Amino acid sequence: MPQDAAKRENSAPDVSSVSTQSLDEQLDKFGAKTPPKTFIEGQGTWMMIIALSAIGLLCVGTIALWFYTLPSVNDVEAICKTSADAAVDAAKRVEMFTSLRKAHTDGFKDMFQLVVLSGLIPIFTLLAGYVFGTRQQQESE
Repeated sequence: MPQDAAKRENSAPDVSSVSTQSLDEQLDKFGAKTPPKTFIEGQGTWMMIIALSAIGLLCVGTIALWFYTLPSVNDVEAICKTSADAAVDAAKRVEMFTSLRKAHTDGFKDMFQLVVLSGLIPIFTLLAGYVFGTRQQQESE
């Protein structure tokens, strides 16, 4: 007998007899509201997830592409070998290396600003404002 009592205490309660409506009523007693499940909210959430995923992939892709195409010292050596002035001193090589890296980084920064910050972030903000604005309007009614 004591084993049966211990089994009942440790076993999970049977939730098959509880209806969704009674759960909603219980949540309302505690002041918790279930969010409205409208078409706009559901589709807007998926659109926000897609936009946020695109932003994340573009960020990771841009950083990876920037890193793998970053000019190296070997690139400066190759440029110096093909130039007419074969005797390029160390100061000029450092200056050339710095200017190559700066031009490369500026190009990627400008592209990232144009595509992500000027294009995708406003779209994401628009979707989020529409979805959450619609939800707040429905709650106030």
